Order: sequence, then structure tokens, then C-alpha cells
Amino acid sequence: MATTDFGALTDLDKKIWTLKTFKQGRDDSFFGSNGFIGAGTSDGTKPIHLVDELTETERGTEAVLPMRADLTGGGVVGDNDLDDNEEALVVDAQTIRIDQLRNGKQHCRLH
Repeated sequence: MATTDFGALTDLDKKIWTLKTFKQGRDDSFFGSNGFIGAGTSDGTKPIHLVDELTETERGTEAVLPMRADLTGGGVVGDNDLDDNEEALVVDAQTIRIDQLRNGKQHCRLH
């Protein structure tokens, strides 16, 4: 049986392999296979937004997701005056940083 030495892969090989594996897993998931994932951040027709706009920073790659809370006021009926009945928008952002978590292995010698 053939074995793969993942330590011998180049950084580009690892990135391509990881991307393909992630996409396959996403597409085969319950949400992906049932059409719950939108086509990108501008597709508001699905409950899950696919974030495909990433920013490279000195600490890794990150995605910034802008969020706006729903309005909570009752609104103004008909042609009644809107002055002094405005409601402030509540906006925020969530930053997701793509990074790695690693542990080192201490080598022990038996005496």
C-alpha cells in the first residue's frame, strides 16, 4: 500500500490540498447539499453566507463580517410625521481570523 509523506509536501501543495478538502466537506455537508449556503457575501437569499472576501494581515488571513441588527421600534403609521421618531441603526462587525494552533512534542531519551 502506498503512503503519503505529508511532511514532504510544499506549502503550495498543502494549501491546495487543504482548500480542496474543505470545499468538498462544505459541499457534501447537510447545509451545502440542501442549498442553505449562499453564493457569496452579496447573496442574501440563503440563511448561511459564504464569506469569500479575505484580507491578508501580518498575523494571518481574516474575514470581517459586517452586521446590522434589525430595527426594533414600532414604526410610523401612514403619512404621520417621521421627525423625532427616527431609530438609530445598530451596526457592528465580527472578525474571524484564520490561524493555526500547534503543539510541540518533546523528545525523550530512555536511559
